[in-house]
Amino acid sequence: MTSNEQSIPATSVSALDGDVAIALRNRLPDVAARTVEAVTAEVADYADTLSGDYGVNIAQAVELALAAFLRLAEEPEPAVSAQ
Repeated sequence: MTSNEQSIPATSVSALDGDVAIALRNRLPDVAARTVEAVTAEVADYADTLSGDYGVNIAQAVELALAAFLRLAEEPEPAVSAQ
């Protein structure tokens, strides 16, 4: 470590509360659909692309990604040192 660098203390991240995770998981289909709607509203070129069956598939993929994020958030992280 050089004289200009500062040591960052190790931190641990707590797991997401189980009740919060359940509440969030129950809303995943709605959040995924609203995410696709927001993208199509903000990016005109996606309006046709994300409609119909393709849009449904994208919403399902968004839901799966959010579910994976929640699973990770439910697990406590061990203490790590930022470098």
